[in-house]
Amino acid sequence: MADSGKQSPLGVNVLGSILANTGLNINPVAASYMGASKTNATYTFGSLVQQTVLRLLTWAINDGYLRGVAVPGATKTLSDATYNNLISIGAGTIPGLGNSKPPTYIVEDPAGVWTTTAVAYGTQKVGSSVLPGPATSGYPLDGTGDPLTDNEGQGQEATWYPYNTTNPNKSVTQWGWIRCHALQAWNEFNYNGSSVTLATPEYKEFCSSFMTASSWLTYSNQAILAAKDSDAFLEGVYSNMSDLISADIAGVNLASIPFGNDLINLGTGINLQDIATFGMPSNLLRNLGKNSAITQDVSLALLAAGLSNSDISSITSGTNTNVSMQQEQQIYGAFLIITGINLVNVLAPMQVKTPGLTTLADMLNIKKIFPTSYNSMTVPVYNASPGLPTNSKTYYLIYSNGGVNSQLDTPAIKEYVGTQLPSGTPSTSEIATSPNNYRELPTGFGSYIRDIIPYDQAIAAGAFSFTMRQIRNIQYCNFERFARAVKGMENTTDLPLTAGTDKPTSQTATDYSMLVCALGSGPYGSYTYSDMFGCMSGLPYPWKLIYERINQLSTTTLANIYRELFLAVTWEPATVSVQYTSYVVESPPTVFTTYYNVTGVTITQDGGGYGRGGAAAPTITIAGGSGATATCTIGTNDASAASNGGGTFGRVTSVTLTSSGTDTTTIPTATIQCPPTAYGYTGLTNTSAGTTGWQSPMNATVQSYITAANNEIVSIQNNNVDASTHLNTYWNLIGTNLKREHRTRYTGLIPVPVPKDYFLNTYPMSLYSFTDSMPTFSQDTRPHMSAQTIEAIVNVSSTGGQSAIGMMRQERNQARLQTLGIELDNNLNDTLTPVELKTLTTNGTIAGAVDGIPSPNGESYTPPAWPGQFDLSAPEQFDPSSPNTVTLPNPSGLYVPAPGALPNYPPNVYTAPDGTNLPIISPNDVTYGFNPTDATKPGDITPILTGDPNPVVNPLVPVGTIIEPVNPNVPVIISVPPELNPNNLPPNLDSNYTNSTLFPSTPSVEEAINQVIECNCDCWVH
Repeated sequence: MADSGKQSPLGVNVLGSILANTGLNINPVAASYMGASKTNATYTFGSLVQQTVLRLLTWAINDGYLRGVAVPGATKTLSDATYNNLISIGAGTIPGLGNSKPPTYIVEDPAGVWTTTAVAYGTQKVGSSVLPGPATSGYPLDGTGDPLTDNEGQGQEATWYPYNTTNPNKSVTQWGWIRCHALQAWNEFNYNGSSVTLATPEYKEFCSSFMTASSWLTYSNQAILAAKDSDAFLEGVYSNMSDLISADIAGVNLASIPFGNDLINLGTGINLQDIATFGMPSNLLRNLGKNSAITQDVSLALLAAGLSNSDISSITSGTNTNVSMQQEQQIYGAFLIITGINLVNVLAPMQVKTPGLTTLADMLNIKKIFPTSYNSMTVPVYNASPGLPTNSKTYYLIYSNGGVNSQLDTPAIKEYVGTQLPSGTPSTSEIATSPNNYRELPTGFGSYIRDIIPYDQAIAAGAFSFTMRQIRNIQYCNFERFARAVKGMENTTDLPLTAGTDKPTSQTATDYSMLVCALGSGPYGSYTYSDMFGCMSGLPYPWKLIYERINQLSTTTLANIYRELFLAVTWEPATVSVQYTSYVVESPPTVFTTYYNVTGVTITQDGGGYGRGGAAAPTITIAGGSGATATCTIGTNDASAASNGGGTFGRVTSVTLTSSGTDTTTIPTATIQCPPTAYGYTGLTNTSAGTTGWQSPMNATVQSYITAANNEIVSIQNNNVDASTHLNTYWNLIGTNLKREHRTRYTGLIPVPVPKDYFLNTYPMSLYSFTDSMPTFSQDTRPHMSAQTIEAIVNVSSTGGQSAIGMMRQERNQARLQTLGIELDNNLNDTLTPVELKTLTTNGTIAGAVDGIPSPNGESYTPPAWPGQFDLSAPEQFDPSSPNTVTLPNPSGLYVPAPGALPNYPPNVYTAPDGTNLPIISPNDVTYGFNPTDATKPGDITPILTGDPNPVVNPLVPVGTIIEPVNPNVPVIISVPPELNPNNLPPNLDSNYTNSTLFPSTPSVEEAINQVIECNCDCWVH
C-alpha cells in the first residue's frame, strides 16, 4: 500500500504471495552456517559444524545424549557428569572450539519478567516448579500438560538454562550450542504453529507476531530514548518544575488565578507584540489606535502636550518606529490628564475592567493594572554558574512591602540586566567631539523608559517585560487567549518531590527506567528487530567471522582428539553370526550324526568405536572346531560419521569368510573382538569379545579425551592470543544476542493461548495489516530495524520476496518525490468503476463474480425465450434521462429485460461444460464467472542453500558513495539552498547511509547499459 492509502502493483504481489504462504524464509546465508533444526531431536548441519573441527564433536555429543543421558538405568553409556563435561569443552578458554554454551548466555532480567514472573507463570500453568528464562513464547502446549516438554521441549516455559542434564529440557543440548540458533530461527518463523514440524509456517501467525513486535518496539523505544534524553535534559538551564510545566508562566506569577483575573480584566489593554518595551507610552498609544480607543479628549491632550497631528497619526498607525524621548514624555503627560469619564470612554473599547484606574497613565503602572496579583509578580535572574541551589534562575519579587523591590535596583542587578534598548532605529544626533555630547546609557530594569515614566514604575515595567519574555513566543500570542490560559494554569504546589535538582528528572527514576527497560541491542539500550527476529534474519550474528576463526585456530591435534573422542563415545561391541548347512550321516547302522558346514558370516550389530588409537579391524573367532576363518573391515573415513548407529565410520562394514574349514559335529558360533577401551592415540588394541565398556571404563576414557581437548584449547589460546580473543568476542556476542532474543520475545509477545486458538490471528486480516504496514517498515533503514530485517527474511528467489523489497524501495522513492511535489502514478482502484456499478445495478452481477445469484424463490430458474432480441452489435447503452431503461448487447437465447423495466430476476448466465451457471455481462466478455489462476504450491522450508563458498551473514553490504578529493583546478560551485541540497535528505532516504544496511538498489552505469541492451534484445523472447 502506498502512503496515499491505495494499493500498488508491488503491494498486490506481496499480498498474494503471503496469502499463499510463500515469499518468506529463514535467512539462507545464516542457515548455511548454523544449519536447520525444527525440534530438539533433529538437526541438519551447517558449514559451522560440517566444515569445521566441530563436526565429529557434534556427532559425539548427539550419540552421548541418545545412548547415554536419554537412556534411563544401567544400560546408558555416558554418565550425566561426563556428558555435561562433553558439552562444555573449552568453556573456560575458547568455547567456540568446543561448540559449548557462551558464558554470556545467562538468565538475567532486572525487570524480573523473564525470571521471577516467568517462573510464577509457568508454575501456575503446570502446577509444579519451573525454571526461569523460557527460550520461546511462540508455541501453544500440545496437550500433554507439561510446559517444559510439550512440543518436544519447545513449549512456552521450556528453558535452555541450565545448559546441562539438570534441566528437564536437557534434550536441547544434544547437538551442541550452534544448533540452538537454528532451532530458535525456526521457533521465530513458526510462531504459534500448530506443530513444530510444519512444512511451511502459517504466515498469518508470523506476520501477526511481526506486527506485534513492531508495535512493542516502537512504544518501548519511545520510553527508553525519552529516559536517555532526560539524563541531561535541560541540565544547566532548568529552573523548576512549575516553570517547566507552565512554559515559564509560573515564573511570572505563581498565583495564577489572581494573575489570570487581572489579565482578563485588562481586556485588550496590552499588546503582547510590544512586550519587549512594555511601559513605553507610545506602545499604549499605538494600542489605543488599534482598538479604536483614541477619543477626541485623547487627541486634544496629545496636541496640548506638544505633539503635532502628523506625530499623533504616525505613532498611532505604527509607521513611526523611532519615537524620541521627548515625544514619549509628551505622550505620558497627555495620559496623565485623561481621567474620569474621559478615561472610561478610552478604556471601554479595549474592554478594560480593572478597578482603581484613575488616569490613562495607570495603564503603564504594573501595580495599578494588576491590583490583586502584583505582590506575587516575580522576575528571574539567570545564574552564571550552574548547579546553584536555585538552579538556572533566581527569582526576585518585583514588589516588596507594597513598593518596588529595592533589590532590583542594586548595582549587581543593573550590571546583570545591562541596558534595555527599545527596538527600532536609534535616534540621530549631530556629530561632535565635545564630551558634553556624551552620557552613560542607563542600565537595569526599565532603562529604556528611564526619565519617561516615574523611576519606580519604570523598574517594575522593565522587570515585567523581562519576566514575560521568558515565555516562549509570547510576542505572537493573543492577549485575551493568554489571559484565559493563565487563569487555568496549574503548577506543582505541594509536590516538592517533583522539583528535581539541576535537571527536571530524578536521577534515581531515570537510572531505574534505563535499568529495567533499556535491555535491547540498539542505541542506549533501545530495541531492534534483531532482538525479536535475529536468528531468523541472521543480522546480529557474525557467523562468517566465527567460521573463519574456528578454522584458523583449529589444529591437527584438536581434530585428532575429536576423532578419537567420537570413537570413544560411540564405543559399542559388534556382533556376528555364522551361516551354515548341515547333513546327517548314519554310521554305524542306526547311529545318526549331524555334520555342520560353515557357509558364511554376517554382521548382526555393526558396533562402534573401532579403529580408535590405531587399532586394527577386530578379529572374528569361529568356534566349533571346524577351523573356519573370517575377516572384517571397518569404516575409516570420518566423513561417514554419524551417531546412534548411523554412518560407517568406526563401525564394522563387512565380513568375509576366508575359509569354511572342515565339517564338524559341533554347531559353529562366531564372536568378534570389542573396540579398545584404553585411552590413547596409537598402539591401541581391541578387547576380547564380551568386554563391558559402559559405564566403566569408557566414561573415564571419554573424560580423558575431554581433558586432552581442554588442554589443547588452552595451548591454542596461549599461542594465538589475537585470534582467540576475536573468536571469544564473536562467541560472546552470539550468547548475548540469543539471550536478548529469548528475553525480548518473552517480554514483548504475550504467550499464545493454550490450547491453540486458530482464530487468534485471523486470515487474511493479519496479512492485510502486514502488507499495509510496508510503507512504515520501509522507512526505517537503520541497522537491524524493519527495512533491513524484511530484506533479510524475504525469499529473494520468489516474486513475493522480490516484490517486498521493490515495494519498500517504492515507498522510499515516494517519500523522496514528495519533497518535489511529485506523486507516483501507481495507485490501483479499490472500488468498482462507474461502468461496473451500472452493470452490477442493472444485471445483479458482473463478470468475475464467484457465484451467480439464485432466483428469488431459491430454485433453479430458466428464463423463457424472449421474442424481441436487441442488436448484438450495439454497444451498452444507458440513458440517464430514463433510469429504468437499459439496453444490453445480448447473445442469442439469453433473457433480456423488457424495455422500460429493470430486471428483478437472475442475471444472464452461461452454462459451463461442468453444468455450472456462470454470469455473462457481454458477448464480448471472454471471462465467464471466476477464473482461478494457478497458485504456487507451498513447499518445505529448506534453510540451507549452497552458493557462494564464502557467504556473509548480513545482506550484501555495498560501500557508500565515494567522495572524490577536491581538485584545485575545478571552479568552486556555490552551495545550493538547504531545501535543494541533495545531502539534506533524511538519513533513512539518503543512499550514502542506506547503502550500508540494504541491498543495492541501483546498478552502476555499465550495469545499467547492459540491462537496457539485454531487455531490448531478449526480454520479449522470454
